[in-house]
Formats: sequence, C-alpha cells, structure tokens
Amino acid sequence: QVSVTRGQTKTAGIECRAEGISNFHSAYIHWYQHIPSKAPKRILVIGPEHVSYDDSSYRNKYSALKKDDISIFSVNDIDSNDEATYYCAYW
Repeated sequence: QVSVTRGQTKTAGIECRAEGISNFHSAYIHWYQHIPSKAPKRILVIGPEHVSYDDSSYRNKYSALKKDDISIFSVNDIDSNDEATYYCAYW
C-alpha cells in the first residue's frame, strides 16, 4: 500500500514496479483510477511504443512512461477531483 499526497496545482508521480514480467518493454501496463463509491475507470494503457488514452480529454491531465522495470504514472495540475486510488495492472 503506497500513499502519495500532493497539494493542488502540483504533479504526483506514482511508480509501479513490474515483477515476473518477461520483456517488460513490450508489456501493456494499464492505469486505473478508483474514486470511492464509483466504479474503477481505466485512464490509459502504455505499450511498447506509445500511450493510449481511454478518453482524449485525459491527455493533458495524465501521462505515463516505462523505464527499466518501472511504469511511472503522473497526474498533473492536481485538484480535489483527483483524490482517488490509482492502480496499475498487467495481463
């Protein structure tokens, strides 16, 4: 359980370390946002060459990258609507 707290108008970066994934560079890592009392929603998926956003409006708000065996998900210009739990997933 990891907690990241940032003030409004800041950027938060969340790291997801891959364990047991062969060829992590080619893996598709999915990032989800879960707000209490709402269903989780996928924000983006990062593959071997690019990031695909589930909604084009997410492009300025969220970003992701992969480095070594870590995926880093960023939330930009934080405000109260961003208070949530964020998950990474792989399958």
